[in-house]
Amino acid sequence: MPTNFLSLPPELRTEIYFLTLDIGQQLDFSSIAPREIELETTFQWLQTFRSKVQHELEQPALTRVCRQIRDETLPIFYGWTYVSTDFTHFWVQHVTFDWLVAIGERNRRLLKSVLVRNVVGRLECIDAQALMGWYWWKCPR
Repeated sequence: MPTNFLSLPPELRTEIYFLTLDIGQQLDFSSIAPREIELETTFQWLQTFRSKVQHELEQPALTRVCRQIRDETLPIFYGWTYVSTDFTHFWVQHVTFDWLVAIGERNRRLLKSVLVRNVVGRLECIDAQALMGWYWWKCPR
């Protein structure tokens, strides 16, 4: 008979995670960003935009309970998060890559794909890691 949560079978814990996590979130960078931005407000807008994105896709509190629960919940959280962006808008592209860098390589690998509207307006599903490779080649820091 289990004495605590971690002594439950992994299959049962996974079912509980699916019930408690807000899975299936959609993070659409292009819906958050304005289409036109004045140069003098760019820095202020970027700060506001980054904090809004950070708030919209913050890792659930459950992932901060202990390392084992974090290791079991992050694949579910990121695996069921849908990310879309619009590369026809420079600032949206910039903040998208900032977010992908911020979540780290391990969590990027957990994302299934990123839906991207490319510069010619065509939608593509791209692996997050491949997208980062393109970014670092195109815009090294």
